[in-house]
Amino acid sequence: GQPISVFFNYEKIGIWQLDELEEAKKYKQEPGQIKIRDVDEDGKITDNDKVIIGQKEPKVIASIQNSLVYKDWDFSFNLVGQFGHIIEAGNYIAEWNADKMIINNVDWWTPLNPTNEWPRVQTAQSQDYTSTLSKFKGDFIKLQDISIGYNFKHLLAPVCKVEKLRLYVQARNLFYLYRACPGDINPEQPNSVYTLPTSLVVGLNFAF
Repeated sequence: GQPISVFFNYEKIGIWQLDELEEAKKYKQEPGQIKIRDVDEDGKITDNDKVIIGQKEPKVIASIQNSLVYKDWDFSFNLVGQFGHIIEAGNYIAEWNADKMIINNVDWWTPLNPTNEWPRVQTAQSQDYTSTLSKFKGDFIKLQDISIGYNFKHLLAPVCKVEKLRLYVQARNLFYLYRACPGDINPEQPNSVYTLPTSLVVGLNFAF
């Protein structure tokens, strides 16, 4: 009853805290490490504890377009959105090697900062279940296109036979109005190291 394209993995339910030391030891973990849901409650984490995290393809893809005209001015925009899916941003766990784990600027766990979002800083070899850190909700709403133009026809009609003379400015991929994932992840290309590509065009339409 599930889509074919899904993420099947362990479920991160938080970070082991200092007051959970004895419970963490049962799973061979320590405070500051990733806490995984023990699905079958057998006191250990095995492949039997993997669950469907979510589907890769959006459940909903939506678009809203509108155009407005006032006298010689025209304005249009296009909003797009995707909802109900999970993205995998492997490059968010930016670089691994034998000595250290390098990652984007995030809110690491420390004894003085007992967050449940990110584990403590340690070497890659000693950090278990890191694959759970790269899964995020992929929902977003983006201003994909916006255009504004002005028609100079009425100003030029007395001096020349111009059917149309429109100056316009058009922008594409300006920004996300909303995204569920961290702000430095592109939800449409989560493994890209580049930010959302934005274009700005200034043009002139004319006809005699």
